Formats: sequence, structure tokens, C-alpha cells
Amino acid sequence: MDDEVIAETLESLKESLVPDPSDKVAERRFSDGVKNVAKLILNMAERRLHRLPPDHPDYQSKGE
Repeated sequence: MDDEVIAETLESLKESLVPDPSDKVAERRFSDGVKNVAKLILNMAERRLHRLPPDHPDYQSKGE
């Protein structure tokens, strides 16, 4: 996905989930949730590098 599309989607989601900009608790929860989901996705992708074709530049054998 394009970074701009992701940023627009997150901004739209934030407007829906944190309708009051002065609600610092909701703002913090949203930000923490975004960080947690990003880390989860990166970890999932990293654990699957061994499934790429061996000639792929990002391929890593399962033992590495």
C-alpha cells in the first residue's frame, strides 16, 4: 500500500474513533493501538520471510 493511502485511512479512522480532539485518553488509546497493530504486522511479515522464493532478495532460511 501507498504510505499516503495508509495515512489518509488512519486519519479517517481517528476522526471516527476520537471525535473530540480534547479527549486525551481516547487520543492516547488510538495512538497506542496504531503502534501495536503496526508492530504486529511487521512481526508477522518478518516471521514469514522463509516462505518467500529462495531467489527473492528478502528471503531468509528458517534457521537464520
